[in-house]
Amino acid sequence: MNINVVKENNITLDLRGKFKIEDYDFPIDLDLKSKNFNISPFSAIGKDVLNNIEGLFNSNIKISGTLKKPELKGFIQAYKSSFDVPYLGIGFSFL
Repeated sequence: MNINVVKENNITLDLRGKFKIEDYDFPIDLDLKSKNFNISPFSAIGKDVLNNIEGLFNSNIKISGTLKKPELKGFIQAYKSSFDVPYLGIGFSFL
């Protein structure tokens, strides 16, 4: 599997690797890299838990294990990012 998200001729998200479909679970072996990946579209996913999500992510993550028990190793760097936690009535910003 190889999935890329491209913006203005630059790859902002690159997901590569393998997964297997088995009866009980899905073994995965993936590499996820991002550079200046815009996270704003994910604001709709957070709904009542997190909202007004905006900013950029840089990452390099190795995803292994299975879909039910994934193992993630690597880093995610938030850049010019922010989100609100409505339940607490506060917002967070990362510059």
